[in-house]
Amino acid sequence: MARTAALGALAALVLAWSWLHLEQRPALGSVFFWAVVVGVLPALAPGRALRLGAVAVAGALAVREALGTLSPRQAADRFGDGFATYYDVGLPFQALQQPLMHGLVELAIFGFTLAVALAIASRRSLLAAGLVVAGAGWPATLLQGDDPFVRGAVILGAALAIVAGVSTTLRVRQAVLAGALVIASA
Repeated sequence: MARTAALGALAALVLAWSWLHLEQRPALGSVFFWAVVVGVLPALAPGRALRLGAVAVAGALAVREALGTLSPRQAADRFGDGFATYYDVGLPFQALQQPLMHGLVELAIFGFTLAVALAIASRRSLLAAGLVVAGAGWPATLLQGDDPFVRGAVILGAALAIVAGVSTTLRVRQAVLAGALVIASA
């Protein structure tokens, strides 16, 4: 359980850091807090039934935090409006001026964090690492002029840490450590 919490928090941090690059002057702290609450905590519930219930509650909290409503119709409207705004507003955007766009960024962070944490809790290291790479890499494709090598190294480092942290095989841990050393030296 502690391993799931630590690795889930690492994934939440990397995902939030990556997605929040779409915003000017992002506030990482509160988004990271909510990513841990709605993304990592449900994965810590014992048993499949409790975990499923925790995911349902976390989903409602995530929608409320990100879109400011629990009404399915209002949430769908705000999601659609936020999505459409991405075609009209340049990146990086100002979150205070575009709260619906910020809400979608939050939903992406929360959703990917939850998926990664559930994969970690199920001991599916490659799935968890793949979700981190896809989830943190996606916003990088939307930005121009950003340093792709630093972002790629951080994302790869997190993916390797998750594989090593979930694995119980010493050889896998050694291979991941070697990969991390290569990234650090590059």
